[in-house]
Amino acid sequence: MALRRVREGVYQMDGDFSALLRVVPVGDLPAPHNWTVRNYYYYALHAPDHPFAWRYKKGDPVIRCRGSADQRVLHYLYNSFSSFLCDAFLNAWHRVYRNRVLLARIGYEGGYRSLLTGAISEDEAIVVDRLDDGDDLSDVTPSRLVIASGFRPDETTAAWLVVRRGDVELW
Repeated sequence: MALRRVREGVYQMDGDFSALLRVVPVGDLPAPHNWTVRNYYYYALHAPDHPFAWRYKKGDPVIRCRGSADQRVLHYLYNSFSSFLCDAFLNAWHRVYRNRVLLARIGYEGGYRSLLTGAISEDEAIVVDRLDDGDDLSDVTPSRLVIASGFRPDETTAAWLVVRRGDVELW
């Protein structure tokens, strides 16, 4: 993966996962009350600001991504640049090791909701929060990647979950 600057605040990533990235200033994040949000409960539990605003870091900013993978155009808002890099890495990695172990359609209640919104410590997993906005920041679907294994020093097997649209996938 190669990253090059296109213009101020806009970058192009080339490779297996091609993407155009834009740094999103905290002031450009819309407030949830201006959204048509699927699973609104996620945002109602947080502050009245955008859910990515409360943990915004200038050194690891929110990233807007328009990319393509598997002939699909993707529009995501990532809570940080480092989260985007984790997702891009997993995307490239699973092209080589395509091995989805489980797809569970569990709906939007109970365990799904806590997996999508609950706090997970850095010792337990690496978490990537993103919003799929379909090129419209006012209509978003939250999703989360949870890297549960393979990032600790002595682990030899990697495993991660993708939580989105009432589904949980284990890779």
